[in-house]
Amino acid sequence: MRGIKEITSKDNAIFKLIKSLKVKKNRIREALFVVEGPKQVIEAGSSRYGIRYLVVRRDRLDFFNNDGFFEEIPSTKVEIISMDESLFRQIADTENSQGILAVLSYEMLSGEDLMRQISADSNVLILDRLQDPGNIGTLVRTAEGAGFKGVVLLKGSGDVFSPKAIRAGGGATLRMPVTMLDDAYSLRELSDRFSKRLVVTDVSSGLAYYDVDLSENVFLVMGNEGRGVSKEVLDLADVRINIPTEGLLESLNVATAGAILMMDSLRQNKNRIGRG
Repeated sequence: MRGIKEITSKDNAIFKLIKSLKVKKNRIREALFVVEGPKQVIEAGSSRYGIRYLVVRRDRLDFFNNDGFFEEIPSTKVEIISMDESLFRQIADTENSQGILAVLSYEMLSGEDLMRQISADSNVLILDRLQDPGNIGTLVRTAEGAGFKGVVLLKGSGDVFSPKAIRAGGGATLRMPVTMLDDAYSLRELSDRFSKRLVVTDVSSGLAYYDVDLSENVFLVMGNEGRGVSKEVLDLADVRINIPTEGLLESLNVATAGAILMMDSLRQNKNRIGRG
């Protein structure tokens, strides 16, 4: 077994650091976030983010060691930490934890760096001030499944690295390039520089989504759960689209709407390739 550091006190500096990551401002300040459970920890080991600490509940040490789990974590620089259940419970986010979590470090990409990492005709998901971490994670997960190659969060959005968003993302957050932009004008500048169409959802106007080419070179903007896309972004859009509904329903949940639009983008893309 690799060397393991035992933490026995809530006053330990590393323990206090990890516990502080439950709060968004601390995750941002430290450029660290937490993933929990063996599946996500293994995925983290091969992700774009580096594991700083691997934390195991003491009663689960033998299980993970005998299972060869530690050997699947590639870097020998990862510090493995053990602590008892009372301490582990304070840093875990799930009620019935599996007794293992990892602390990951990240460096947020710039918008230009993200765009240079992906193929020229790729679609990118834009989240404009979304707040619910479940919606954020679900949309990131759907974006990956629909062939989108990156995610941009506009200022005022919730934290894509929150524990709930990570869980809802099903590992996609660890694989998808993510960046943040300050405002609508930065988004417009980025879309122009990389020849993307700014396609914005707008329940009150716009074209039916199935009448718009979403197959490639699209920045698809999904708006805040209650207020939708901001006026600043709407005013700069190339195309406004909506999802036609019947009856008294005014709008769909943003994660549902995003799934419809992104999966239709995938359908259009496959049809385009098939025709080519």
